Amino acid sequence: MRLTSFLLIFSLGCEPADAETSVPGEIPVSGETLVTVNGNPITQGMIDSMVEQMPERVRKQMEATGQMSQMQDQLVLAELLYREALKRNIHSKPEVQTNLALAARSALAQALLEEVVKERTTDEAVKKHYDDRLAQYGRAQVKASHILVKDEAVIKEVKAKLDAGGDFAALAKEFSADPGSKGDGGSLGWFSKKDMVGPFAEAAFGAEKGTVTDPVETRFGFHIIKVEDKREKIPLEDVREEIEGQLAQGLVQTYLDELKASATIVDKNAGTEPKK
Repeated sequence: MRLTSFLLIFSLGCEPADAETSVPGEIPVSGETLVTVNGNPITQGMIDSMVEQMPERVRKQMEATGQMSQMQDQLVLAELLYREALKRNIHSKPEVQTNLALAARSALAQALLEEVVKERTTDEAVKKHYDDRLAQYGRAQVKASHILVKDEAVIKEVKAKLDAGGDFAALAKEFSADPGSKGDGGSLGWFSKKDMVGPFAEAAFGAEKGTVTDPVETRFGFHIIKVEDKREKIPLEDVREEIEGQLAQGLVQTYLDELKASATIVDKNAGTEPKK
């Protein structure tokens, strides 16, 4: 693990000092003790808290690179460094205290903004955003699977097997040349007409729900399409998370504008008039 990733883990695990102690970084002990370091416990609760605090992007990157399994070892190293830093009284240095104070302010500000966004991301706000963009979300979609082969003779063979009662998913895994879908029985999930090449889209949207099309030729080869479901628009719940993410930035900016409008800000470089 690179130093930057290690320091991120270390910082995520540390709580800022409270007003009654000069020793920062003490973590409440909770959950099963996984290992002790010079008598100090590393617990499952620490790991769980760290995972919860990680930005989703960082968490996914660590999962993808296998670093999540190394977290206990990294916490052990972090504990050793932390205790050694306390032993050397590094936390009492003015520049370190400033960094700790800035980190605490940043953590509090971030927590405040997350809380405000959560409070203001109401069902009504999400629904209004969705309704205002029905041109985007109100488009017909098809849920389908397909089998893609390069040779016309092979697609005819597959169609014959399907007509004889063959299992579509099993035949997709056996014959399909689409690596992105064959392992999932040929499933393409939900898609709009514009997401697919012309002949494929026309066949999929022209077929009835529950039917299997005749072979369709595109520039990728020959397809057989199984139309599993159809809908006239994307349901709100399918895009709720996306909408909440889109709302968050505007909600934060609005809240920041409100804070500035209600504050008395005097800028010595901009004159002596208080700015409200």
